[in-house]
Amino acid sequence: MRELPGQTEPPTAGVHHELGRVDARWSRAAHTRARAATKEVAVVEPPLWTAMGVCQLVDHIELTHHRHLWNELPRLDTLAARVIGIHGDHHPELIAIREDLGAVLVPHLLDEERVLFPAVIRLVDQEARWST
Repeated sequence: MRELPGQTEPPTAGVHHELGRVDARWSRAAHTRARAATKEVAVVEPPLWTAMGVCQLVDHIELTHHRHLWNELPRLDTLAARVIGIHGDHHPELIAIREDLGAVLVPHLLDEERVLFPAVIRLVDQEARWST
């Protein structure tokens, strides 16, 4: 895990402190899962983006970030609907957030996967053919 200059405690220390405060409302199993999740996130080092080729970066974005979003969006929509059902009367902005998930994020992902990324890969292929 990387340390930041002047860092006096691990980056997850505040998170664990917060988890300790709400421990009375959580079951022991939920608390344990939350602690494990924060530890896993804290030790993961991102790949060195500058060392990747363009095609590798496109693959990484699609296979990691887009796949994760496609898998999680239905669950997020269900959760958002539940939160809106409970709190929507007092927080109408939640409805706009839920709509943005489908109206903004999904077309963005599709545009990248169907238009932008294939175009980038074609450009890289053309450059490789011209330079040989």
